[in-house]
Amino acid sequence: MQRLTLIIGVMLLVGCGQLTIEADPAPATDLPQQNAMPGGEPSPAPTATASMPTPSAWAPTVTPTPAIPTVTGTGNALPAAPALPADVATAAPPTLPPAAPATATPGGAVEQPIIDHFNVTSDGSLSVGERVSVSWQVQHARQLALCYGYFQEGEPEDDPAGVAGEHCAGNLPQTAADYTLTLAPPAGGEGNIFYVAFALQVLNGVPAGEGALTAPIKEATAFQAIPATCSYQWFHSLDTGWCPRSPVAGYPDAIGQRFEHGLAIYLPPHGPAPNRLIVLYDDGRTAGAMGYPVEAPPPELEVPAGFLAPAPAFYPLWAQGSSNSFLQALRDDLGWAVTGPASFHFKEQCVESPQDTADQCYLTGPQADLYVIDPSQHRWNHP
Repeated sequence: MQRLTLIIGVMLLVGCGQLTIEADPAPATDLPQQNAMPGGEPSPAPTATASMPTPSAWAPTVTPTPAIPTVTGTGNALPAAPALPADVATAAPPTLPPAAPATATPGGAVEQPIIDHFNVTSDGSLSVGERVSVSWQVQHARQLALCYGYFQEGEPEDDPAGVAGEHCAGNLPQTAADYTLTLAPPAGGEGNIFYVAFALQVLNGVPAGEGALTAPIKEATAFQAIPATCSYQWFHSLDTGWCPRSPVAGYPDAIGQRFEHGLAIYLPPHGPAPNRLIVLYDDGRTAGAMGYPVEAPPPELEVPAGFLAPAPAFYPLWAQGSSNSFLQALRDDLGWAVTGPASFHFKEQCVESPQDTADQCYLTGPQADLYVIDPSQHRWNHP
C-alpha cells in the first residue's frame, strides 16, 4: 500500500508541475519496445523509477493532504526534438487543391513536378462539339491546369502558349484515367481549324495562401496536337494531310487538247471567276492565264503535216501571240496539236494549310487522270 501511495503521489506532482526528474544519460534507443502479448493485449509500458528519501513521514495509508517533499529522480526520457529551420518553422500552412498533396521538402526546397503520362484519346481527328477523353499522371504538383485551343493559322509547336487561356480547367487531381470534356467553339470565331491542341501545365511552389504559389516555382508541361476534322471533303481519295479550302469546283464544259509538248485546258467563266487557261507541260512545268480574249477571230494557220489545228478556245495563242510575249511563249512551248479537242468535267480543289507557302491544288484532266499542282514551284506531278 505504501508503494501504491508513493506512485500516486509522484503522478500527482508530475501533473501539477512540482516534480523534477533528471534525464538518465542512457540513449532513447535503450527503451524497451511495447510488444503485443499473445492474447493481443499490449505489454505494460515501462515506468520511470525515482530515488526517494527515507519515507518516515509517510503514513501506511493514503491521507487527504500528505506533505510530500520535492523529489529528484532518475529514469529514461526521449531526447528533445531538433529545432526546425526558421523558414520552415514560420511558414504558413499550405492551401492545396483537394487531391494535390504537399511536396515542399524540409528547408523550403521545392521539388520539380514530373509528368509521367499525358494522352488525349482520338480516332484520328477532332471537331467542335466532340467529346474527348484525357488521361494523365503527375508527381509533386500543387496546381494542375488542362487547356485546349484551336490552330486556325500557323503550325502547332510543343509549346502551350498557343492554347493557354483559351479553354482551361484547373484544380485537377494528380491522376486521371478518363477526364471527359466537350470541345467548345473556338474563341477566334468561324474558319477552318487545322489542329486541336491540348496542354497540361503542372506547377509546384511555396504555398502563399488562397491556393496561390510563391517563388521558387517549378513548372512542367505536356503538349499534344490532333488534326481537326475537315469542314469539306476531298473529291479524291488521296491522303493529303490537310483539309480542302472549299468544296470541289466543277466545270462540266471544260475543254482539253493535247499538244506536242503538253496539255492545254480551257475553263469558261464560272460564276464571278473569269475564263482560265491551264497549261501542263510534259517536262513538269505549269503555266496559265486568266481572262484572256477567246473572241479573237480565227487565225490563218498553216498547220504542218501530221499535226492538227488548235481548238477555237486556244486561238488567242496564235492570234495574239505575235503581240503578246507571254502568249507567244505558251504557243512556242506547246507546239501544234496532236489530238482533237475533248469536252470533259473538270474538277479542282486546293489545300488550305497553315504553312506560309502557296497551297497545292488537285485537278482532273480529260482522261479523268489526277494532277497535283504546286503553285510555288510552278510544277505538276501525278500522285
